[in-house]
Amino acid sequence: MVFYADEQGMNVISAVKNEWFVFIAALIVACGILAFGRDEDRAPVEKSAAPLVGYEELLPHRALYKVKMKTVRSGAQIVNVSGELVYEWRPVCGGVISDYHFDMHYDYSDAQPLDVKSHVANFEPYDQAALDFVTRRFNNGHLFQSVKGRANFDESLVRYDLPSQVDESIEQGVLSPTAYTLRVVEAIRAGEVSFSGRLFDGSDNKGPIWINSLIGSEAEAEDYGAAVAPEALGAPARHVHMAFFSGAGGDSMPDYEMNAIFHLNGVMRSVQIEYDDFSVVQELVSLDVLEGGCK
Repeated sequence: MVFYADEQGMNVISAVKNEWFVFIAALIVACGILAFGRDEDRAPVEKSAAPLVGYEELLPHRALYKVKMKTVRSGAQIVNVSGELVYEWRPVCGGVISDYHFDMHYDYSDAQPLDVKSHVANFEPYDQAALDFVTRRFNNGHLFQSVKGRANFDESLVRYDLPSQVDESIEQGVLSPTAYTLRVVEAIRAGEVSFSGRLFDGSDNKGPIWINSLIGSEAEAEDYGAAVAPEALGAPARHVHMAFFSGAGGDSMPDYEMNAIFHLNGVMRSVQIEYDDFSVVQELVSLDVLEGGCK
């Protein structure tokens, strides 16, 4: 699973501050159907589909991460960032579900603090040909953004139902969150030092992002005690550096960069995200292994 920044969760601050990225991380490998418990928000399930090779390497799990600011540069408008992320990933009938809950607090030097809650739920069929997505964000308890739709990667098309009904074309070769994660696992197993690709996760209506992933050295084991299921961290782990681009990537500067310890079963152990004015860390607090599959 791969972290992405919940950029839209902080775009509400653009009304108060200048427009710049504030995060919060979430895994892109990105239960039943978790899309807010309402039938109209639930992703369709194709019971006839079977998992593709590779999904069995990823561990069904629910993880809690604590988020806090690590550094802030002099003169930055942001003073403090704190909160938590609950992430869940597991296979179900016909595909996999990823579910992200952010609960974040932001303090500023010359503006009122903000509490932003976000919920991002995705369903990906096993053939990786599509992605059903639902996102809701709340600013101080008030809903300020809803995004819902379906991406069809074979047809290079995203059909949005919310915030408005519109079809948008995307490039050939765009990956779903779990598909991107599996490509990184494949690159590590093949001894490669990098993987780059365009990813769409439906967390906003801005289209795909470009991610450059650099694969580093092996990471040493770490003991979390009873809070983390021992089998969760038993898979080999590598240091991975990721650069995220809202444009085409290439020679442009990344919107933000991330250093993480990535286990080959899809578990992220620790994450640090770097912005121009500050950095934040996301620390694993607890992790439960879940059952997966179709019952």
